[in-house]
Amino acid sequence: MRQTAITAREARDRGYNLMVAALVIIGGLAFGIPAFREAETADKLDDFALLGIALLTLIWYRVGRQRFQRSLVPLGLVVNALFVFVPLLGVALWEYLRPLRLPRPEAGS
Repeated sequence: MRQTAITAREARDRGYNLMVAALVIIGGLAFGIPAFREAETADKLDDFALLGIALLTLIWYRVGRQRFQRSLVPLGLVVNALFVFVPLLGVALWEYLRPLRLPRPEAGS
């Protein structure tokens, strides 16, 4: 198979797509791999969703020549990952901060 030289624009667009794809893939792996050890199903769902988005990103990047073109697909994948991650972060913060509430003084004392 003969490889053709890429233009400067294709190299720039490939770098952009690689940077965004790497961000999504690393984030998906970081949250997805520990999901296999999670006890509760609710905890597993969001982690596996991030892992699935990471796999979709890897497949998108490796298949075809679209990685050499400016595309909205990486941005869409990042937005999907954020829609999964932000509620996950909110629940984690809630679980962390809930025990820190001070008890209210009783009215009779």
